[in-house]
Amino acid sequence: MAVNYESLQGAGSALGTSAQLGADLPNVRELHSNPDPLDATLPPTPIRELLAASGATLFILATDASLVSTIRRAAEQHPLYVVETWHELLQAVESERCGIALLDAAVLGARVPECVGALAAYADRLVTLVAAERSAAHQYIGFLSDGHIHRLLIKPTAVGAARLLIESATARRLQLRDEAAQKDAAQAAVAAPRRPTKRPIAAAAVLAVAVLAAVITGSRLGWWERFLPVETTPAASAVAPPPVEPASTVDERLADLRTKADLARQEGRLAEPVGDNALDHYRAILALAPQDQAARDGLSSVVEALFARAEQALLADELASAASALDQARRVAPSSSRLAFLDAQLARALAALPVPQPTPAATAPVPTVSAPTELDSTLSLATARLRRGQLLSPAGDSAREYLDRAMQLGANDPRVTALRTDLAAALIAAARLLSSADVPAATSLAAEARRLGPATPDLLALEDELAAARARTDQARRTAAMAAALARMQSGALFAPAGDSALDHLSALHAEAPAFAGLAEAWGAFLPAAVLAVQGVLDRSEWAVADAQLAALARAPGGADAAAPLAAELAARRLQETYLATPGPASVLKLVSGTPAVYPPDALARGIEGWVDLELIVDRAGLPRDVAVTAASPPGRFDDAALDAVMQYRYAPFEQDGRVYERRIRMRVRFQVQGR
Repeated sequence: MAVNYESLQGAGSALGTSAQLGADLPNVRELHSNPDPLDATLPPTPIRELLAASGATLFILATDASLVSTIRRAAEQHPLYVVETWHELLQAVESERCGIALLDAAVLGARVPECVGALAAYADRLVTLVAAERSAAHQYIGFLSDGHIHRLLIKPTAVGAARLLIESATARRLQLRDEAAQKDAAQAAVAAPRRPTKRPIAAAAVLAVAVLAAVITGSRLGWWERFLPVETTPAASAVAPPPVEPASTVDERLADLRTKADLARQEGRLAEPVGDNALDHYRAILALAPQDQAARDGLSSVVEALFARAEQALLADELASAASALDQARRVAPSSSRLAFLDAQLARALAALPVPQPTPAATAPVPTVSAPTELDSTLSLATARLRRGQLLSPAGDSAREYLDRAMQLGANDPRVTALRTDLAAALIAAARLLSSADVPAATSLAAEARRLGPATPDLLALEDELAAARARTDQARRTAAMAAALARMQSGALFAPAGDSALDHLSALHAEAPAFAGLAEAWGAFLPAAVLAVQGVLDRSEWAVADAQLAALARAPGGADAAAPLAAELAARRLQETYLATPGPASVLKLVSGTPAVYPPDALARGIEGWVDLELIVDRAGLPRDVAVTAASPPGRFDDAALDAVMQYRYAPFEQDGRVYERRIRMRVRFQVQGR
């Protein structure tokens, strides 16, 4: 099986070596020079063993030698395995030997989604990372937003970036471990009956005596004063009991405290700053609601984190930090055996330091711990948001907004300058990650990075890449718009549908890039086709449609000249329609010739008189048509004589503004006996 194991230096008997106790641990140097009965109970705890015991074992599925070398250098404190097949990695995950999995997308190819989906089933105890080339990274961004992977590593990568990635993954793995432990403890508390706890009394007594001796010795020799700030408190420490509050007020306070406690724990504010840390908030909840199990669990997780912080500080030989973390944990768990154990380790580490000699000089004043300033708090919030990736959002609670406030408070403070540099680097990294998938978003991030300070080589290179990406995107979009315009012309969709017609696509392309290749030829094909289309609308007498199309055509390059004669034709046809719909008097036309009506003989003989009202259309040649009787007196007596006479009339064609129109007119033909 193709597995390479990185040896765990300082693991002692775990690898079958004969390493001396603590020989490879700088924080427990000269341990054997101070023998005591606790030697058998205080084994060395290298970081690799701590990480292995916590399940933070890193497996890399990769064949890229450069990637593997970089990860090895970045993860020098981690137990690390390299596998070359998916089957080997999956076996390690299923057997719970793998806590952090880094997949090289180049090994899996098209199987990356399938494999990431398979690992998602172990999300309660596994942190998944994916490494990919920049050109392919956009395919996997969705895994980040879906929560299927913890981080995406762009290849090739620097050791520093890889180290940050692995540290983030380790923190997430330890969080999963703590959540699982809390869940198991809660289930056990519900399922199992309470039993008295049996403890090894003799060992506990030995530990207690050793710790007490170490504490007394430390106090006499002034060890603690060398590392811990002195906390001044008022002489009167008694606190009056709070007044009884209404239930609704208590519920509101509890909800507010829970929110603050959870946020403080997420941001790493375990026991500081004073009054706004997870420890104080959980204790405040329990003061109001002693049976609140969630607060108890939260308090336990804070104490566990403080113990872990103390362990890490001891391993790094940071004794002041270790003492501070233990004192904070002592506030909640003063009788914890783990506290006693770590106190003993701290005492032994302090004992190895040289004892300060008293001097006759006056004792220096004890420094006091000053309360954090607004700048301190603002920088703390900005750093926390930066670590959580909240660079520009949410509004009012982002790293950028806190940094802006910090710059107002102390623009020349070196911490502000460093944070500004870090935020700019994070913005550049985020923009690079998005550059192939969302160029506008990446451009916005790059603009924010430039606003933070002078342009770095990384930012200049990113801006060049984004400019090239925008050019490629614009070219592709314009080509697609041209293809869409030609397709719409082919289908006859010249003016409609709105927003997706040939005219819409060509106009948008013309406004953006009037010199785009092929655009002039496309306009040359569009104009005659548009003229024919409008002519068809005129023939169907669809005046409103014709108005809209002519207005749109007039806005196109060269369209105004093409639309002018069509607009005149539309006006003439509308006028013609009006002339035909509304009859005018016969006097509007000039009668060229006509024959008087023939008086009916029987009516003439009997001396009957009368009239006939007629309506008719005179065509463009001046000839009557559609002659009709509208009224007569007496009815029916003179109708035929009047119709026969009018059909013989000839008029001069009706002309208006150079155009000849048909006209509807009305007239009355009278029949009267002469001499009466």
